[in-house]
Amino acid sequence: MTEGFLKASSDNLPLVDSLMVAEFFSQNELFTSAEQRGVKAKRAQRESYGNSAVGYVELKQDNNICTIKCKISPEHRVRSKDYTVIMEVNEDSEKILKAECQDCAASEGRCKHAIAFIMWVHRRSEEPSPTDVVSYWKKPKLSGVVFRTLVGTSLQYVTIQDFAKDAKQETVDSNNSGFLEKFIEKANECGAPCQLRHYFQEDKHLNLGIHQLLFSFNESEQTSDAFIKYASSKMSPLSCNEAFNKTTEQSECSLWRDFRYSIYTASKIFEASRCRTVEGSLVETIIGAAKTYDTPAMRRGRELENSVLRIVEKRLNTKLVRRGLMLSPIVPIVGASPDAYNSDIVIEIKCPSSEKTLSNYMVNGVITNKYLAQIQLQMFLMNKKSGVFCISAPAFEQNSEVKLINIEYDENFLLPII
Repeated sequence: MTEGFLKASSDNLPLVDSLMVAEFFSQNELFTSAEQRGVKAKRAQRESYGNSAVGYVELKQDNNICTIKCKISPEHRVRSKDYTVIMEVNEDSEKILKAECQDCAASEGRCKHAIAFIMWVHRRSEEPSPTDVVSYWKKPKLSGVVFRTLVGTSLQYVTIQDFAKDAKQETVDSNNSGFLEKFIEKANECGAPCQLRHYFQEDKHLNLGIHQLLFSFNESEQTSDAFIKYASSKMSPLSCNEAFNKTTEQSECSLWRDFRYSIYTASKIFEASRCRTVEGSLVETIIGAAKTYDTPAMRRGRELENSVLRIVEKRLNTKLVRRGLMLSPIVPIVGASPDAYNSDIVIEIKCPSSEKTLSNYMVNGVITNKYLAQIQLQMFLMNKKSGVFCISAPAFEQNSEVKLINIEYDENFLLPII
């Protein structure tokens, strides 16, 4: 024991509450760098490490300053020399003055042993008062972990042959074939909430996705044309329509995201027809490798969509339906999610936030080719001859104005793009 120090116990350890810990970390420049995420610091705080690594805790009172010292066992080299960690606490102002490790190589920076000791003292402060006084002057549990399996021996190592010396040989019942199949069958019959069931259930709708089709594609001719032909054979109008109805929630539906992976959606079809870059940003967007940022304009568009749709229904004097992503066996690598539709038309809604963005959709009263291709593909996949392109006013929140533009299906415009 260090001269002038006393053995620490539950009745003389100073109080270190959560506010003191938070204040120390927030005001210490070693722990507030914007370039560090604090992952290692977080790991050092964990109870499983600190409680087993801290030992031989002693303290000294000097007026209102309490100096606490401990030995911390290394986390990995448990047989190495223990590290000495010192912590000072001002008990009057309830403030941690310092915490530092005196031995490890990282002691000049963000030493995890200092963090572990702070959190150890904090946990002792949070514990209910014990009936008996608990002494903290004892050997760290972690430093003795090597010898726990070798109690009563002088062995310093164990050979590989010794590992299985006392292992029991278990006989395996050879008559358990078919057990897994029977279990899955019974679980499916009663609808048991068993995670294992999901690995033995084939979702027929999921097989419409390009990702799954690529896995099952094993034709001898490995070309793009052969794959498109194969994908078409695996799709049917009925299965595509079922998928259309199951993805009504669109971006909130995982199946909708699976189907969109690696296909040309209506909003990207015109850009894809002009793209000549094999590994550009458009390709990354299609395969989901590019990060999509949710801008204020995008959020505004989603919030206004229902309001605009109600106005469109009133002006067209019709009831419109919302569904999900429509696929087609005719062209299995494209898809479209119209904003709404009925038996005769498809509806596409745009909500520009300014006059400048309005020109992206329409110039001199004419829809730009990018968005014309979008609604044309929607009509093609939905088997409709007409569509309505709806553009809300930038000041829609004040005037509720929506411009409706009737569009007729134009095969000569769309097919070269596809």
